[in-house]
Amino acid sequence: MRKILLVLLLIMELLPVQAQDRIYTKRAQRVIEAQVTEVTIEFINYRKLSNPDGPVYTYPRKYVDSIVYANGTADYFSMGKRHRPISREKAMRLKEYNKMGPNTTTASGGILDLARPYTGINEPAHLRNRPSAIFQLSYERTLLNNRLGLDVAPFVGLNDGAYGFGLAMRFYPKNKGRVRVGIGPQYMLAVKKAVIQYRVTNDHSNGVPFYDAPSVYAKETARFSSMAFTGKITVNVNKVLCLSGNVGIGGVIGGLASHTYPENWEKDLNNVYYNAGLGLGIRF
Repeated sequence: MRKILLVLLLIMELLPVQAQDRIYTKRAQRVIEAQVTEVTIEFINYRKLSNPDGPVYTYPRKYVDSIVYANGTADYFSMGKRHRPISREKAMRLKEYNKMGPNTTTASGGILDLARPYTGINEPAHLRNRPSAIFQLSYERTLLNNRLGLDVAPFVGLNDGAYGFGLAMRFYPKNKGRVRVGIGPQYMLAVKKAVIQYRVTNDHSNGVPFYDAPSVYAKETARFSSMAFTGKITVNVNKVLCLSGNVGIGGVIGGLASHTYPENWEKDLNNVYYNAGLGLGIRF
């Protein structure tokens, strides 16, 4: 008889817990313990857990992050517009992703190159530009509630003597959850061996105008700066590890080749710069 009474008491104690819904709000991480009666486009209707037969209260849906129901299921609200039912474990995991630190350090491998659309056809086969394989170590810090990222990324090349660094500023329109996407401008200062086109303009040209002068191709160490548009995607494997991919493309805004050849040769600097990479990093 005593065992039966104990079981009944335990069941009575568990009943309020099983009937409890939790409304997680965006304001100061507040949690409302309630009995949700209805979810509309604009409001969450609920009764207080302490007064289940009392009046129905409303809470603006745009301020609700998620609802975890008594049966273990959940609704997760994205930007206050649409929701999709997810498990309680996934809802908790998404909240953990949003609490991750603003610092990311990433080691990645990729390519760096100057793409010249016309000299790639005209120059000799043994003097063709080729991409430089690079190893890059980047550090990014996000500000303004993880909306703005500032990134510095030095790199060193495995061929053609490439090295340099990039500075990027990215805006993250998607800055929550497991996947984060950022876009923005990037400034690059780099050095690499590249094929440079010269035209002979000295007195030995026999008076030929510059635009008709013969071309000379040479592979030199070029120093150049560029402005590019860059994009970055980060996939959080867990609360610490992340995978990232980045790509950038832009134009050369300044540059200088080495003075190996006479100064009376003039080079053509029309170049397009691009890079891409994949890497593994940590967030803290």
